[in-house]
Amino acid sequence: MEKSDSGSTDVAFVRADSPKDALKKGFDLLGGLSSIIEEGNTVFIKSNLLLPEGFPTNINMNLLGHLINSCKLAGAQKINVACVPLEKTSMELISETFNLETILREYGAELLFLDDEESTPQTSIAVNSKSFMVPKALIDCDKFIVLNQVNVAPLFNCTLSLLNPYSLIPNSQQRIDNGEMSDEDHIRSNHYKKKLLSNMIDVLSIRSPDLVINDCFYVLERAGPFIYRDSALKETKSFVIGTDPLAVDLITLRSFDADYFKNPVIIEAMVKKVGIENFDNINVLGDNVDENTSNIIFPKENLDQIPILNCSVKTGTYCSGCYIQAYHLLNLIKTFMVKDMKYIKYQSILMGYNPPEPDESFNTLLFGDCSIKTTKNYKFRRIKIEKESLSLSDNIKKMIKKDFRPAIKYKIVEKPNSNILELPGCPPDINKSFDLILKYYKKKNVPSLRLYHDLLKQSLEFSKNN
Repeated sequence: MEKSDSGSTDVAFVRADSPKDALKKGFDLLGGLSSIIEEGNTVFIKSNLLLPEGFPTNINMNLLGHLINSCKLAGAQKINVACVPLEKTSMELISETFNLETILREYGAELLFLDDEESTPQTSIAVNSKSFMVPKALIDCDKFIVLNQVNVAPLFNCTLSLLNPYSLIPNSQQRIDNGEMSDEDHIRSNHYKKKLLSNMIDVLSIRSPDLVINDCFYVLERAGPFIYRDSALKETKSFVIGTDPLAVDLITLRSFDADYFKNPVIIEAMVKKVGIENFDNINVLGDNVDENTSNIIFPKENLDQIPILNCSVKTGTYCSGCYIQAYHLLNLIKTFMVKDMKYIKYQSILMGYNPPEPDESFNTLLFGDCSIKTTKNYKFRRIKIEKESLSLSDNIKKMIKKDFRPAIKYKIVEKPNSNILELPGCPPDINKSFDLILKYYKKKNVPSLRLYHDLLKQSLEFSKNN
């Protein structure tokens, strides 16, 4: 399964009736797992364990168990399984939800709590003038395996294996800041996307995987990588397995009938020379890729194309960071506020630099610093109202004569619009945004959001206290 002197690499593209059969078939085509794992090896498995949600947000647990058993049969002495969960949650919460630590122990593996620095030591590694904190267990392991659940995702189309190791570093290091750049320069240069890609590939280069498994048997399409209202589960019955993550991802995209030469992740890996350099040297084993393509529907690139009841989305120019967060915000609203949006008669969400005016002047949500700053002089910021106007003499007569009925006159006055909610940040924090939305609409007016918010809060408190 190692690369030959000619610079070629083997990639198994397999289809089967079950994920377990597909994995076994792929291993057999590549010479067996024993050609990678040696007797007494310590194996580090990086998997998708991001949220207290089920499959396919997280990896197929039965498949993970089968991989662990296969590693043991190949001679592995110790097996660690790890992933840094999303911010505002914890691996302890995920483990408690699925009884994960106990299940993995029964399989013969250990779950590492990477978000707990006391229990899992980390070490600083310098790459291209940047420093990343990575688990010491990753650096010390004999073999590194990436078990990657492939789903569609915003910005990069899907969750490729090249991006998977990025969730091994702390959430604080995964964030991208603007530095001293102006908003205009930040957007114009696409700073967020470029830096994120650069960091992802740099983290991958710290410890290149010895084996990469792209689980495409079931793929979330339309909306993902989390389970949203618009998500659809597509069965492709395929796996892509190899030792070179770039080659594995190329064949994965090819099986999706996607143009991998336009994928920014592939381009960044090629520029930094991570993985195979000559694509003609990829030897595809197993089933014919071109005869078994799956037409995967990727997420909508334009946020205003995500239809939400009683909600209008207006966008100006925006950075990739705000795009990702807005994508998730809109999908969360559509998923968890279905009932609420029936009560909310109308809502406008403005985002980006110089967005258009909203269609209505009430319930206007400004998402991100750019929309807040550049709409200061917009018409919707002030509203016109009719106010009763009485002359001085009529006012005196009204106070003196109780039965005096003056002719009612009105005048138009302007005042600041109070029906505006600002969601600051670049990009804004989704959890804080939902807190602000809940406070703005008041709990009794958004019962579904209140329930979602309370359940999330209780889960986090349970995780902290246990």
